[in-house]
This record gives sequence, structure tokens and C-alpha cells, in this order.
Amino acid sequence: MNKQKGSVQSFIILILAVLLVVAIGFIVLKQNNTKDNKTSSPELTKTEQTSTTEKSEIDKDAVKFQGRRTSSSNGAFSVVIPNGWKIINDTAYDLLSSGPNVSNMSYNSEKEPIIINDNVGGWDGYSEYFYIQKSKSTISPSGESTKFILNNGQSGSKYTSKTLKGTNSEAYGMLTDNYYVYSYVFEKANTQYLAAFAIMESTTIDRSLIDEVVKTLEIL
Repeated sequence: MNKQKGSVQSFIILILAVLLVVAIGFIVLKQNNTKDNKTSSPELTKTEQTSTTEKSEIDKDAVKFQGRRTSSSNGAFSVVIPNGWKIINDTAYDLLSSGPNVSNMSYNSEKEPIIINDNVGGWDGYSEYFYIQKSKSTISPSGESTKFILNNGQSGSKYTSKTLKGTNSEAYGMLTDNYYVYSYVFEKANTQYLAAFAIMESTTIDRSLIDEVVKTLEIL
């Protein structure tokens, strides 16, 4: 009887020993998995940071519209022309212009801009226009001046002038609407660069887009 009782006790001890070994193994395995997860976390963070950096490099122009970067004919500067616009790239001078016509400056995100290589020509009077050029002489625009910063960090000045409706010019006649001229002046290596936009008050156009276009200017 005592021999049988001893056998039962030995069996119970053996079962407990097996359970103890299994429990210890489970704890060790769990600790290893936790350590592996902690080790892989910094790698995941590094990957996310790399992706953010790459995206930042792609978006370096901070452009808020769809368009195509276009260089002036002699390579003095480049600017992003919005989709839907039609612009003349003067073949003789560093000049990009709408000509005396802003009807071809309607933004359309789904339509590629049209760039025409041609002679811009000239205009006078109270014309509506947009252009960017490398200036041949010193520029002194009239109007109120405010600081204007390009997307690349370069600083310049924006001038705003207003000619009131009813102004009578001997050369151009009576002005039938308020007329605004916005001039943007920048300088590099003792050379000035001018962007200009002229518009009648009643003309429907996204004026805020003009600022965004000028901000993409890169003087080369």
C-alpha cells in the first residue's frame, strides 16, 4: 500500500515539474517577442521619416496649383505656368507674357498650359496683362509697397497702384472702370526682375492665383 502511495506521489511531482518547465518556456518566449518588437520600432520610424523627407523634396516649390515649370527663352528665370493658361514665351528676350489679354488666364486643373514661342509685341493704354521679365534697366514702380517672398525664400517687393474710374487721359481717353496694376520686383546679381499684372476691377479672374504664380519664380 505504501509502495503504491509513493508511486502516485512521484507521478504528481513529475506532472508538476513538466508544467513548471512549460510555464518557464512560455514566459521566456513572450519576453523574446516583446524585445523583437521594441527593436523593430525604430526601423519603422526611420522608414516613415525617410518617406516624409522624400515628399518634402518633391513639394519643394510649395505650389498650390497644377501647372508646368517653364524657362524664359534665354534661361534667365523659370516659373510655373498654371494649367489652362496660354502664355507667350518671347523668343528674343527673357519675357513670359499673356500679351494685352487676360482672357487666356483661366485656371483649369485638367488642361495643360499652352506655351507659344513668339514675339510678345507691345501695347499701351489701360490694357489688361500679365508678364514676367528680366529687366534691362532699373525699375521704379509706383504705388504702395509691401514685402513679397518667393517660395525659394528670396525676398522682393510688391507694389499696388490704382487709377480711379473717370480718370481722363488725353492719350487714352476716359477710364470707365477702376484700374489696378500690381508690380513685383526682385533683384539678383545687380539685375532686376519684374512681374506685372494689370486688371480692371470688374474683370472676373482669380487675383490670388497671380501671387501664387509669382511665388514660383526661380531666378537662374
